[in-house]
Amino acid sequence: MSNARHISNMKEDQIAKAWVSFKGTGTVAINNSRNVTSVTDAGTGTYVINFTNSFPDTNYCFTLFGLDPDNTANVVNHPGCKASDTKSITQLTVRYTYNSANLDCPEYNFVAFD
Repeated sequence: MSNARHISNMKEDQIAKAWVSFKGTGTVAINNSRNVTSVTDAGTGTYVINFTNSFPDTNYCFTLFGLDPDNTANVVNHPGCKASDTKSITQLTVRYTYNSANLDCPEYNFVAFD
């Protein structure tokens, strides 16, 4: 017997309000998404994620994971809670954990909850 919860039994606040998988090198491109209209390259390691439907307020939480471009096993992530971005966009800057240098990763996965 499985302990997995069926998606139809989940409550609204248990489901991600937005998520996106996107290419972060060369021309930025969305691989797949929910409630994200576009991702804009705003400089090395900086991306603007535009939501299709705005969040109810600016106090949403998110995490972003990037595929390490150097295959050095460094974890590239950006967890946080936003209170400064708008309800319809968020801007993220990704840095290496060991030297704080901005970087573009070949693939990113972003998820946000309200």
